[in-house]
Amino acid sequence: MVKGRLSNVEKYAIQGMLHNEKEVKDMAKSLDRTETVINKYIDNELDNIHTTTTKVKLEKEIKRLKKEQQKTESIQEMKECVTSELVRSGAMPDTISEWIKRAIKQFGNPPNKEVLMGNCMKVRTAKDFMITQTSGKKERTVAIMTKEASERSDEFRKTMPTSVSRTARKNLFNISEQKIIE
Repeated sequence: MVKGRLSNVEKYAIQGMLHNEKEVKDMAKSLDRTETVINKYIDNELDNIHTTTTKVKLEKEIKRLKKEQQKTESIQEMKECVTSELVRSGAMPDTISEWIKRAIKQFGNPPNKEVLMGNCMKVRTAKDFMITQTSGKKERTVAIMTKEASERSDEFRKTMPTSVSRTARKNLFNISEQKIIE
């Protein structure tokens, strides 16, 4: 039997054997050591290594979760700030939440509220500028195009191809030429 402290090679061999689920007496026999020495190493040093490794992993995970939580909280704060600014400018809260969802979906999470506000302005469509409620807000059977809706629609039309869809061809009337567009 070899006497003295375990060498690093023997320690790594014990770790490998533990990983391969060898029994302590088999480890002792193959390393020519006593079972007591191997048990001491397993109980003391390996437990310390395992505890330290687990502690480091947990600390990293806690830091990651805190960072993620701060990011989520900051995005929520940005959403609330942009919503309050847009409500002050006269927009409806349900419309604003839709703009924010579209902006985040299209451009991803913004770094600050100014970028989120700009992205909200970019995702607005002509539909967002239409008047769709009566003055009593009881019916949604009206659709009035405002100046902003008309401008937004014109901008969109410039970027789209000029061909008319197959389903709309016989339903459009060109006033200047007094004929149905085909």
